[in-house]
Amino acid sequence: MELGALDPALSLIEQAGVTTSTAHFDLWMQLSLLTGTEHRVCERLVKSPHLTRDYGTRIFCNARAGNWENAALTFGSAQALGLLPEAQLELFDRFLNPDFYEGAEPLRVPRQMDPMTFRLFETIGEPLPSNILPRPYAVADLRDIAGWKAQLEAAERLTRAGALPDNLLLGLYTDRQPAASGGVWDRVAALQRFETALRTGSAEAVAKTLPPAWEAMREASLEVAFAALFAEPLSTIPLAGHAARLARDVALLSPEYEAAAARVIGKSPEDELLRAVALGDAPKGPAPDAPLAAAVHDAFANPSPRADLMALARDKELGMAILRLLSLLHDGASGDTSALRDALATLRALGLEDTARRAALQIVLLQQ
Repeated sequence: MELGALDPALSLIEQAGVTTSTAHFDLWMQLSLLTGTEHRVCERLVKSPHLTRDYGTRIFCNARAGNWENAALTFGSAQALGLLPEAQLELFDRFLNPDFYEGAEPLRVPRQMDPMTFRLFETIGEPLPSNILPRPYAVADLRDIAGWKAQLEAAERLTRAGALPDNLLLGLYTDRQPAASGGVWDRVAALQRFETALRTGSAEAVAKTLPPAWEAMREASLEVAFAALFAEPLSTIPLAGHAARLARDVALLSPEYEAAAARVIGKSPEDELLRAVALGDAPKGPAPDAPLAAAVHDAFANPSPRADLMALARDKELGMAILRLLSLLHDGASGDTSALRDALATLRALGLEDTARRAALQIVLLQQ
């Protein structure tokens, strides 16, 4: 949910059982409010009112079901007993009595946001921009009712977190012609020019449009998504010089990184490392000078898995071991070289070879 991967989050909470506890049910409601699927939750709640103690959910679902008397009664109780925050009570008042507030001044945006508050602002005709809110709220801007710029910015934000399929981002980038220049519009224009060049099969056109498209994706931290989308068609274009090196890096960042190892023809320590990591081999020769690349070299040349995490996995707590590894890997990518060595070596020892290699390649290529 934090990452904005709401569909997988919904799947997980539904597998866990949304009726096993009020906490599960309330989390199901929060996720559903952000994805626009709250009708399923409300249908369940109308049949089984005991599933939540949240007065806001009860008011909202009763109103959706057309039970206006129940909604008004519950709202009155919540108001009299102070069972909801004052700001949310104001929202519910406008939600239940829209005619009374016609022409009224817009409400102030509360400092603390939650899915119900966000959805109520939208329902009363005062939708909030998601770019000032935590990542899960960006999902709302993927709907057709949002403007193209809002959709693009939301898609970029979610793709960076790995919460959105790359093809969806590409579909939005190529949906229509840029309406202006600067920021996201420059990225759209650069990517559209590159995709057009790629479709023509012209090596000259691709060599001309690849560098600005790559730079635009780097500015938005979308290099891995770009690689997943274009590495395969790019591999069929005969390129030379700088464009060939960029195409090589794109291939190494893609899921087909192992096949791309043959395109690493240099002899520098970094080239030797990239080739070895892509193939899962121990690198030969000296480590590169860059600290993170040197840590990757050590992890593959002299692997030393973390004993405590290996013990967790042996004790049938693999999930916990992986969660701790991810935290360790994050610290490593942020500059902690010993954490990076430990994380990569332990991932490989646990059989998570693809994860280790892809993480290592991304760190060497993107974080120098």
